[in-house]
Amino acid sequence: MKRRIAGPAAITLLAVTTVASTPLFGHRVRVVHRHGHHVHFGAVGHVHHPRVVRVARVNYGTVDFNVRPQKSRIYVDGGYLGIADDFNGYPQKARLSAGRHRVRVVSPSGRVEVRTIYVAAGRELNFNLTF
Repeated sequence: MKRRIAGPAAITLLAVTTVASTPLFGHRVRVVHRHGHHVHFGAVGHVHHPRVVRVARVNYGTVDFNVRPQKSRIYVDGGYLGIADDFNGYPQKARLSAGRHRVRVVSPSGRVEVRTIYVAAGRELNFNLTF
């Protein structure tokens, strides 16, 4: 049985999905073997053949918005993301899909800055702006 899972908690979701769909439900699960994008799971304390599950590649990156003033509003691709202070460093970073995005930042005084950014899968981008 193969399932595609994406995201930072892929292994956790994978374990829950695998356990819920097998007779192993209710038992602890451990990773038996990892090989590339294949992960083998087995039940702890039981003799079962491990499941083989394909894990999808990461298709998002993170953006660290270092914007001053911190109360500036951030819009990505026309939608409101939040204020800059919400996404200005660990662990507060915006998670965006890989690819090009149009970012519009509006300061509390009404000044506007528009930029096109490229988010690489699995990478972090520092977005620096001071009004």
